[in-house]
Formats: sequence, structure tokens, C-alpha cells
Amino acid sequence: MNQALHDDLQALAVSDEGLLSDTLLRGRNGDIHAHLALLEVRCPQLAEKAVRERGRSPWTISLPEASVEALRHLLLYLYTDGLPSSFDENPAPVLDLLAVAGSLVSRDPPCAFSGEGRIKKSRLAKSPCEMRRLCALCEHHLCASLTQDTVVDVLKTAMKIGSKKLENGIYQFLGKAGNELIKSVSFNQSLFAALGSEHPEAVARAVSAAAGSTQVLPSESESDASQSNVVSPSKLLRHLTTLLEASREADGAPLDLDSRIDCRVCWGVPVTSQLAVHRCILAARSAYFARMLSAPMRESSSGHIPITLPVDPSSAAVNALLRYLYTGTFVEVDGQHLTACDLVDVLSIVDGPGGRNFLQLSQKAYSRVRELVVAGLDLKMHGNHSMMFLRRSIAQQSTTLQSLGFEAALQACKAECRNLDSFKTCIDRAEEEWWTPAMEHKLLVELLGRRCAMPTGYEPQPQARMAARRKEEYDFVTLHDTKPSEVWYVICTHWLDTWKDFVRGLRGPPDLITNHRLMDASGSPLPDKEPLKDFRGLNFVVWRYLHARYGGGPEIKRPAGSIRL
Repeated sequence: MNQALHDDLQALAVSDEGLLSDTLLRGRNGDIHAHLALLEVRCPQLAEKAVRERGRSPWTISLPEASVEALRHLLLYLYTDGLPSSFDENPAPVLDLLAVAGSLVSRDPPCAFSGEGRIKKSRLAKSPCEMRRLCALCEHHLCASLTQDTVVDVLKTAMKIGSKKLENGIYQFLGKAGNELIKSVSFNQSLFAALGSEHPEAVARAVSAAAGSTQVLPSESESDASQSNVVSPSKLLRHLTTLLEASREADGAPLDLDSRIDCRVCWGVPVTSQLAVHRCILAARSAYFARMLSAPMRESSSGHIPITLPVDPSSAAVNALLRYLYTGTFVEVDGQHLTACDLVDVLSIVDGPGGRNFLQLSQKAYSRVRELVVAGLDLKMHGNHSMMFLRRSIAQQSTTLQSLGFEAALQACKAECRNLDSFKTCIDRAEEEWWTPAMEHKLLVELLGRRCAMPTGYEPQPQARMAARRKEEYDFVTLHDTKPSEVWYVICTHWLDTWKDFVRGLRGPPDLITNHRLMDASGSPLPDKEPLKDFRGLNFVVWRYLHARYGGGPEIKRPAGSIRL
């Protein structure tokens, strides 16, 4: 799983407000907000406990022996497939989580309930219980962090829940570090007090292991079995894909809050296409969708989320975007590779009319989707594909991609094309209904103007050379950008964003550095300019490198600490 998807799901899990939650996990000392759609695919044994009064929400899942802290850690695991980073040598929270996971382990085929009548529905039939993996993670963490102070408490829990792996790990620990413990009166007293009455055999084995007896230690076969396959591979992406496929099965059916397919993205004027989705996924990945679905707006009450572009996006593009929101990638949609037009539509939906991250994805998620689009376009921008890509970028008013499209189109056209007729003969005629003759004429005039503005004998840089330049600049800045500096060199954020688009492959190289945007006519700094939004600070090495390559300016220096980066 990529980091952007992990971070978004983690934020959904730890949200105190319970972003668009429809379920309460009820423990012995409080409640935790959750989302039943995710619980159904991640842990059907937990979801099948959901109940609610007729005609009322939310669903309630009671785990009366679990603490709120344990439920919070359980939810974090189900949403991210990992343990909290806060876990340390203190075994108490891990033991609590292990006890909850052990109570949910099921040997029966998983199923989930939905609807007011609690009708059984098969979910992930014959899938291994996800709680077994959580148990293995907890056992592995506890064995790796055992200390002389915690070993008795951990052994007590291991015997209570019947964890053979954890019990064997404790005996191995005592066999290596128990020489001093066996002499400790407090250790022996705590061991007998905790286990003497219910598990005398465990006490005897622990004392023998601490005394150095190898006969009570796990055999080589038991030890190998404990070490091999300690934690099974993650199934989170498979489960998220299952969630996406469930939404595709609901396309065309009425919205049904009980099945958790509770909204649709729609496009076309009038609406001609719709795809079913889960609100919790849209809200977790996009701040724009989160506000739309949380506020008392028409979209929230109707469940219909419009996608509006100058040209209706392709179904493949919308499917690809949804696959990205659910799984973090969109390499293929239903086995079909995306076309250049599909990729333009994906980024146009994300960027929207504002031209940059209209959906307000996290910075990591936004960067990732742009990388995926550019990687896909690199395979398709040759010959007439580059012209199709440029036409679609113009039709969708994607300023982000148009500069890259013009660059690719001029590389595809012969160098001797220096009048309209020569361009017309070099380029296949467009036949798409969304592209008019007037738009084609305007495009040819723009191409001619750009070609004529090039110096005589100029030839566009081959893609391989341009890719090498992008890598060289990116690697240099990345390597030196963290170096401390007593003086910061201010650079215009607009220019820096343009340079970032260049090194990501989204456009050609930027023009001169435009720090004049930050100054008035007399050369004094404009008072309304803000750090990050309008300017950033570079150290001397990076500033010198970029200024030597691109020129421009002017040079603006500020003492360290005078600007916030």
C-alpha cells in the first residue's frame, strides 16, 4: 500500500468526530466511531455483531470486555493493517488488543449481517480470519519486547488466550535471560501468584527454563514453526479491492444505506452515467468530498456527487479515479489500459476548474496521482497520440498538461513544418465530436506560432535527454535541500511549483526565475506576500544551482529564522 492511502485511512480511523461514521464500537468505558462497510470486508466476525433499532442509526457493536483504547487500536489495525507506532515495551495495551483479537477469531466461514432484519450475506467466503494476523502481529511484538519486568504478565495472557507461539517465545526468553530471574524472590512470588493455581504446569516449565533446562524449551520444529510465517501477508489492498467491486455490483440499483453503498458519482448533462461508491472512502481521500458529504447540502441528502468538466469524462477515467481512491493505483481498469484521453480526464477531475488539486487530496495523494498520470502518458505520447493528448488537454482546459502536450506535439511534427498547410499534412485530422474545426484551426495556429518562435535550426530535445535533465535537477536539489543555512534565499512559490511540474514530467522547463512578483516597482518587498503561499526559502547551494541554470531573479536574502518554511 502506498503511503498516501495509508495516511488517509489512518486519519479516518483516529478521527474523534467519526467522519461520516455509521457504527459505534461500544466498549466497557466508552464508544469509538467506525464504518460498517470497512468492517464487513476487513473483519466479518466483528461486523456480524452489528445491531440497531428499527429505523434508527447508527449501528452498534458491543464488546463489553474491551477498553476504549483497545478498540481504538483494533480500528487502526483494521484500517491500516499495522499496530500503533506508540506501542513500546509496556505490554498492557498490546495484551489488551491481543485479547480482543483472540475473542474475534473464528473458524467458521465469515459472514456479515445487513438490513433491518439482519439478513445474512456472504462476505469474503472461505477467507482466513483477519484477526489471526492481528494476533500474530501482537505476539511477534510482545516476544520482541519482552523484559524481566513484563514476562510474567505476558505469560499469564498467553495461557489465558491459549497462544502457543507466545508461550514458546516466553520460555525461549527465560532460557536465555532467566539465570538472574530464578534467584529473584519477587519474580518467583509473582509467577506463582499469577499462574500457580490455574496453570501449575506453566509455572513449572517457566522455572525450569529460567534455571537453564533445555528439555522444556520448544523443539527445533516448534521453534521453526513459530519463526516461519509469524505474520501472514497483508490482505488490506485485496479487501479494499473487494469493497470497490461491491460498489460496481451495486451500479444501477437504488441507493441503500443498509448495504453501505450510499452515494454515486455522476456526470453528463443531463446525467447520463453514474457509479456507486462509499461515502467514507470519498471523504477519507478528498477534503472536498468530505465537506460536501458532511454539510447540509443537496449532494449530501441525495447521495449524488456531480463530476463537471468542459467535456464529459470517459467512464474509464472515472473508474480509474475511483480505483485510485480505493486502492492507491489505477494501472488497469477492467483489464484495459487507459488511453491518453482517459489519463487527461483523470487529472482534470482531480485538478478541476482551479487547475490544481480541486478535490483537495492530501499532498502525498495528489503527487502520487500526478506521477501515475505522467507515467502512463510517457508510454503514449508519440506520433498522433501526442496530438490526441494535446487536443484533450485543451478541450478539458487542463493548463497543467497543455504545456507538456505542446512540447510532445512539436517533437512529433517534422522540423520543416513552418506553415499551416505543412502542419495540416503532418497531423491526422481530428474526428472526435468534442473537437470542432474551429478548435483545430486555433490549435494549428498556436503550433505554428510556437514553431516559428524557435530559433532557426532548433530541434526539440529528445525525450531521453530531457528525462536525464529532469533527473539530474531533481537529484541535486533533493540531495542539497536539507543543508542548514545562516541565510535563506527567497524564491517565488509560483516559479518553484512550475519547476516541480517540470521535474515530474508534467511540462517543459520553466522560464526565468520570477522573484519580481514579490517586489514593487521600487524593489521593495510587497507587504501582502506570505511564506509558503507566495515564497519559499532555499539555502545558498540550491539557489546558486537553480539561478545558474535558469537566470532571472532578483536575488532576495533573509536571515535564518526570519521566514517560516
